[in-house]
Amino acid sequence: MYTAKKPHKCFLCDEQICEGEKYERYTGKYDGDFFDQCFHEDCAALLYKFVIDQQENEYSPDWVSDWLYERVCYDCPQKDNCDKNVFRCRNVLKIMLEVLPDEVD
Repeated sequence: MYTAKKPHKCFLCDEQICEGEKYERYTGKYDGDFFDQCFHEDCAALLYKFVIDQQENEYSPDWVSDWLYERVCYDCPQKDNCDKNVFRCRNVLKIMLEVLPDEVD
């Protein structure tokens, strides 16, 4: 776990990780290419749940997004008019991570 000394972009939700915010960072080499990915704490937790549930070590933000839509958003009463980022949605975080809505930005 790191504390941001400067802004970063979350690989999963594509939103900014602000200075002072805690985040996860993964670096390495995959298929001969180096990678460096930063994640909000909640996004990293969602990704971990995806990897465990799907038994998949490969992922893309689209795959995780589709998985969340299927698991949480399909019966949301606001789904037809929703413009929220699924990774930052209070309802998704509450259901998937058991975070209370008032604990989320």
